[in-house]
Amino acid sequence: MKIHYIDVGQGDPELIQVDGKNILIDVGSSDNKTLNYLKSIGITTLDYVIATHPHEDHIGAMDDAVNNFNIGTFYALQVTKTTKTFENMINALNAKNLKMTVPNTEDNIVVGNATLT
Repeated sequence: MKIHYIDVGQGDPELIQVDGKNILIDVGSSDNKTLNYLKSIGITTLDYVIATHPHEDHIGAMDDAVNNFNIGTFYALQVTKTTKTFENMINALNAKNLKMTVPNTEDNIVVGNATLT
């Protein structure tokens, strides 16, 4: 397992690589630092993407991530109060016919021999 802590100033994303799979937690703001980093290490597919909450510093570039990478399963919370950033993310998912999975508190993501809870 390899964990990349990607310094974007605030709302720092993490890339977890385990058993040949890539798991991205958040993406940072819209300055594309995370996307540039992912591309620089040869990432083309994000098997799992987790958007923790709809703040700009956590999902500001999520629409760009969806547009620039092959996405497997996409997790995000259902929100009652939306933001423009969240709407951009949803629009990008819809444009690629990707479904947003809303996790339950008891859900686990099992990737090889690793379990994210």
